[in-house]
Amino acid sequence: MKVTIWKGWHYCNILFSRILHVRLFKALSTVKFEIILSDSMWYSTKELGDFTNKLCGFSYGHPHKNSIRIGWRPSDEVGKIDLFYYSYNNGKRVITPFITINTGSRYRFIMNVMDTAVEFICEDNGDYKFKKFPFIKPESCLYSTILYPYFGGNPTAPNEMKLKFKVLHKFY
Repeated sequence: MKVTIWKGWHYCNILFSRILHVRLFKALSTVKFEIILSDSMWYSTKELGDFTNKLCGFSYGHPHKNSIRIGWRPSDEVGKIDLFYYSYNNGKRVITPFITINTGSRYRFIMNVMDTAVEFICEDNGDYKFKKFPFIKPESCLYSTILYPYFGGNPTAPNEMKLKFKVLHKFY
């Protein structure tokens, strides 16, 4: 699916399809997805700031209460994007570096939530990168949903940003 974050916006063009992925009284435990980021995702952090944007993930209820996402920000090197583990766990935000990827390349990600941690797995042409981060899975939630690309912090997108994004699997 082609995704666009328009210049001057925070949300992407598929924001309202999020409703299609809402599950009542069911908590997501694993999501597998594929992305290709275009060169349009790169911008100068020296000019705009070094805040962490959100690429994708899922929430247990409100995203600022309990959620797990992959955050992103341009690397210092043009054509490279730094990815982060980005979570809210019981309202506390954590942002931790994960890996750096290239624009224009296809990557598959698996986010697997256990009782006290979440595994991030990145597959790049048969090469796997794996990291585990602390996260206490909520015992219950009213709903869970897939979260789509979002630009910001406070600034809005400095230019139109394009990527390809596909949810491959989700398990409850």
